[in-house]
Amino acid sequence: MVERKRGSRDRYDSDEERDRYDSKRRKSGTIIKMLCPYYIAGAVIGKGGEKIREVKDRSGATIEISRHESRFPGTDERVIALEGDRDELQAACRYLNESMRDGDSGSSRQTDYEADRRRRSCKILVSDSSMAMIIGKGGDNIRDIKKEFAVQINTSKRNETPWSLDERVITVEGDDRDVDRCLDELICLICTDDRSKMRFSVEYYEHRHFSRGGGGGPSRYRAERGGRSRSRSRDRRTRSRSRDRGRRSPSYGRRTSRKRSRTPRSPSRSRSR
Repeated sequence: MVERKRGSRDRYDSDEERDRYDSKRRKSGTIIKMLCPYYIAGAVIGKGGEKIREVKDRSGATIEISRHESRFPGTDERVIALEGDRDELQAACRYLNESMRDGDSGSSRQTDYEADRRRRSCKILVSDSSMAMIIGKGGDNIRDIKKEFAVQINTSKRNETPWSLDERVITVEGDDRDVDRCLDELICLICTDDRSKMRFSVEYYEHRHFSRGGGGGPSRYRAERGGRSRSRSRDRRTRSRSRDRGRRSPSYGRRTSRKRSRTPRSPSRSRSR
């Protein structure tokens, strides 16, 4: 394995080498991720990383936080990756939620209402298979969870994240105690998912140009996978037709009369002339 210098975007030569390095560096366990607003990430990390080290020591989970400029695609949130068993993940998420609730929300881009609503909610990232397990058949499972813990749960749709990314967002909103209890239940379900393929990674440089805007969503994801989007193909066809018109003769496009067959002149008319 060839490790590149620290700070480079592509730290390893291939994804296989990165996964092999991660498996040796970390203990085995379930992986989940949390989203943290960029304006309170400093309060979560602490001065010199003091607070995040304390969370690691108290919970026993492996924790890594994305860099300051790195965001989850389509959001302004930094990513916190966690790995461990069920008890370790539940404890770590509880400590991190407390830090985010107590953090300073003094951001000029956030109104008081938005900051207070974000403080009352928790956002986690799960794999597609875990999302299907949490929602349940016909949404029965997630409806029962909402009713039991008296919280609001919103799940992102598949076309709201990059197509090649096996991660979706779950937002739990409600009172602090109810949110923590609901998150414990979700972690129990996630730990039973043997099909989850989430990576212990917090960098999303390959998806940094992704936007969650509406309109033409599916075509944008096809373009990301290597195909052409409809709007882009339509523009190219229009430009090619315009060039073809310019290369043709000026008479192109004009309405021409049908060519009539000429009848031979009579001999008398030819002699008179």
